[in-house]
Amino acid sequence: DDPVAAAALERAADLEPRDPRILRNLGFACLEAARPGDAEPVFRRALELEDAAAARFGLGVALLQTGRAAEGRVELQRALELEPGHAGARATRPGRVAPLPARAYTSSLPQRSGPAPG
Repeated sequence: DDPVAAAALERAADLEPRDPRILRNLGFACLEAARPGDAEPVFRRALELEDAAAARFGLGVALLQTGRAAEGRVELQRALELEPGHAGARATRPGRVAPLPARAYTSSLPQRSGPAPG
């Protein structure tokens, strides 16, 4: 949980509201800060711009953490359809252990550097 990083991501999202990578990172920062209710609309905005497994996964986690398990499982399944090897989504399949803290999900995500695509 890094409030300085979260604030920087919020500022970046304000400056680049159509960059799905920034929005995904902001969504995960919200999850890290135990703010899944704030993360949900951020992931939904990211998905409007680009249907990516990471955003589907983040949305699924946010939904699970806000008590909307059925919706969350749908999003996690969609993440697996987009990226069958997605470790976080695979770890949250039905029959697995109860949802882990957000840090457990986000720590395995690949960190991208450099400019946003296109």
